[in-house]
Amino acid sequence: MLIDQLNPSLLKLEYPGSPEACRRLAERISAPWAVLSAGVSSDEFADVLRVSCDEGGASGFIAGRSVWREAVAMDHAERVAFLSDTGRRRLDEYRSIIEGRARSYRESAA
Repeated sequence: MLIDQLNPSLLKLEYPGSPEACRRLAERISAPWAVLSAGVSSDEFADVLRVSCDEGGASGFIAGRSVWREAVAMDHAERVAFLSDTGRRRLDEYRSIIEGRARSYRESAA
């Protein structure tokens, strides 16, 4: 496949859309990939992480808005409290989801 010919060290990809699409992706690329949160809700991203790792061999995640999107409308003090509590809790949840599920980056890059 063309992507493998380019020999990327990491692909950053949005969720392919379904478990079947994740499996097709895993069959077609050998490079490690990280699933992007793409602004979906935190709960939806947690589900996406499970499927991306279990079915597509994702090696990790890159999360932005799924962590902090509600904070945009908050004043400074609320934002700091939200990110310190809810944002941190979400990142911890995402890490625990991929632990033992994510394909090793080293295995992928070999």
